[in-house]
Amino acid sequence: DGRMPLLEQVIYRDDIGKSVINCLLGKVDEYFACHSFGEVEVGYISGMVQALLNIIACILKHPKFEEEREYRQIYQPGSAKLVLNTEFRQGQFGLTPYVNIEFLERNRLPLRTVTVGPCQDPEAESNALKIFLSRYGYENVQVLASEIPLRM
Repeated sequence: DGRMPLLEQVIYRDDIGKSVINCLLGKVDEYFACHSFGEVEVGYISGMVQALLNIIACILKHPKFEEEREYRQIYQPGSAKLVLNTEFRQGQFGLTPYVNIEFLERNRLPLRTVTVGPCQDPEAESNALKIFLSRYGYENVQVLASEIPLRM
C-alpha cells in the first residue's frame, strides 16, 4: 500500500517503557485540554494514538532478553482491508506466523553480530548460521551464542 515499515530499537527496561507511554498519554491529555474537537476529530486522534500504542507494544520486551539488542521492523497496513501474505512455519513452541519481506541486495541490513537464541546445540546452530550468512554475502558477521537458558 506504499507505506514504509518502521525500524525501531526494542526497549527492555520496564521503567523506560512506562515513561514512554506516560509521556505519550500526557501529551494527548494536554492536546485535548487546549483544543475543542467534534466527534470525528476525536475518533481520528484516538486512532492515531492507538497506532502509536501499537508501535510501542511491538518494541517492549522482557529485560531478560536485553543481550539481544534487537531492532524490530514494524508495518501497519494503511487499510484494515489490506491482507498481508501471512505464512506459517512450525516452531519449537507451535505454529508461528510470519510475513516474508524481501530486501534488495544493495540495501542489505548492516549486520555486525547475530545472536543464536537458546537451543540444545548452540555450536551446531552457530555453524549453520555462519554458512547461511555467508551464502547471502554476510561473511564478516560475528555469530554469538545467547546466555539465556533453553526453555524446555
